[in-house]
Amino acid sequence: MRSPRSPMIRTCQTCGEDFKRLSGRHKQKYCSRPCIRRWACAEDRFWENVRKSNGCWEWTAACNSYGYGLFYADQRKIGAHRWIWQHLHGELKQTEHVCHTCDNPKCVRPSHLFVGSQAMNMADAREKGRCQKKLTVKDRNEIIAMVKGGETHLKCAEAYGCTRANVTHIMNQARKFDEL
Repeated sequence: MRSPRSPMIRTCQTCGEDFKRLSGRHKQKYCSRPCIRRWACAEDRFWENVRKSNGCWEWTAACNSYGYGLFYADQRKIGAHRWIWQHLHGELKQTEHVCHTCDNPKCVRPSHLFVGSQAMNMADAREKGRCQKKLTVKDRNEIIAMVKGGETHLKCAEAYGCTRANVTHIMNQARKFDEL
């Protein structure tokens, strides 16, 4: 039989008051709903997940399979780089993309971002040598075999001239369709 655990005392990040965390809520940071609402300013939450440096300001929270930061704001998930651009410059059209001059998908530094179309983004990728060859079905099957054999996603990506995110996507699709 498990021994009863003593309640853990935490300090509220909003008001500074001590409180007993609820059982099963190991990451509880706030003493009450009003404190959560006061803290819940999207901009504060955003900057809490950014590591600033002299170069790129990298997103440290959740990322998608392509390495782009994900941020939950206004009851929806949005790219972190897109959110900061819209926060500083206003809403974007659905067809507009927020592109990186630094080619770092985790970067959210406003001076490294610009707005463009999908065509402009692809032209930028071609100019910088980021366009990848199209993988064949044979390549895909060989990548799956390499990963199953213990090779890292990065090594497979280097061998086939694609990104680690591409290999991860291939493996996720293989798992989805029970090919592993």
